[in-house]
Amino acid sequence: MTFTIKNTNDLNFLSEEDISILEEFNIKKNGTSAEIKTTLLPEPFIGNPLKAKVLLLALNPGFEGSEKKWHADEKFARLIKDNIEFKESGYPYYYLNEHKDFDGNPGHIWCKRIFKELIAEIGAKDLSKKIACVQYHGYHSKKYSPIGKTLPSQEQTFELVKATMKLEIPIVLMRSKKIWFAAITGLETYEHLIILNNPRNPTISRGNMQAGSFDNLLETLKKN
Repeated sequence: MTFTIKNTNDLNFLSEEDISILEEFNIKKNGTSAEIKTTLLPEPFIGNPLKAKVLLLALNPGFEGSEKKWHADEKFARLIKDNIEFKESGYPYYYLNEHKDFDGNPGHIWCKRIFKELIAEIGAKDLSKKIACVQYHGYHSKKYSPIGKTLPSQEQTFELVKATMKLEIPIVLMRSKKIWFAAITGLETYEHLIILNNPRNPTISRGNMQAGSFDNLLETLKKN
């Protein structure tokens, strides 16, 4: 995939442009479930969207509370930073890492459930190299709420989605099709788009897709 990353550190690690918008938003949402957790590292995407065979679209990273401990851990924080900088990794989709150090990580627990059927078919390590998830925005909150403005860092991740479409790579829309359709021109009519039957429980499974979609996805992921 041909794509140029611009000022990765500035864009994705709480840039001044992002911060001013988020601070304004948090004044309005202070103490609510929508408040953005700006002390946590942003995760605009997980996995390597430049090499993925399937791209997933989500809203924003969640927050349960234990994320504070994980993001404060030097090794885990390094995984997030390395991923944003597109550095090579044994598990590009780091929440699929099977090492015991990940036991109890909320993202790891969530991914084991969401990708259960794919893991059974492909294996966690291989799957981690073949999928990537792009967030509508990369900042953590208990509950998503519209910020009202497009963050500078979002422009980069939107470009990743557009580049994926040019290559005709399958895209699975996990959450909020209305929001994504408004952000990405042509996504609504994209030939290789898969919309989950139940976005409130976005499992990547045969039962949560239209007939044949899961098997087609599996065939794509099994290719070398």
